[in-house]
Amino acid sequence: MKIKEFLRDDLIFLEEAIASDEAAFQFMGDKAQTLGLVKDSFGPSLVEREREFPTGILVNDTGIAISHTDPEHIEEEFIGLIRPSQPVSFKLIDDPEKDIPVKLIFVLGLKKAVNQLESLKEITKLIEDPASLEKLLNSQDIKSIL
Repeated sequence: MKIKEFLRDDLIFLEEAIASDEAAFQFMGDKAQTLGLVKDSFGPSLVEREREFPTGILVNDTGIAISHTDPEHIEEEFIGLIRPSQPVSFKLIDDPEKDIPVKLIFVLGLKKAVNQLESLKEITKLIEDPASLEKLLNSQDIKSIL
C-alpha cells in the first residue's frame, strides 16, 4: 500500500489557521464530510480518541500528530494533512502530561487495520527522512507534497 493512494489533494491544507487540536479535527471532519467520506461523528470521534490516546510525536524536534479514529465513522478511506499556519498544541504520545507544538497533522480515515498499519509505517518513514520532512514543512504547492 502507498499512502499516496489515500492522500487526497482536496484534503491537504497548507498554512491553515487552526487554533487547537479540536479545531483541526473539526475542520478535517467538516471537509471530509462535505466530500462524503465520513459521517458527522468523525470530527468529534477524533477529539474523543485524542483525549484518550494522544498522538503528538517529536521527529528531530518537529512536532507531528498522526490521528485516526474507529472505522464506523468512515464512509470512504482517505488520508488528510493539515499544516497549520502556527504550531498547534498536542499531547505527547508517550507523555500525555506534556504538550508539544505540532507543525504537521495527519488525519487517517482508514477502515481496514492493515491499511492503518501500513500507512503509519509509511508516514513514519516519510517524516524520518530529513528531505521529505523539509518538503512537507515548507512546500507551498500541494502537488509537490503528493
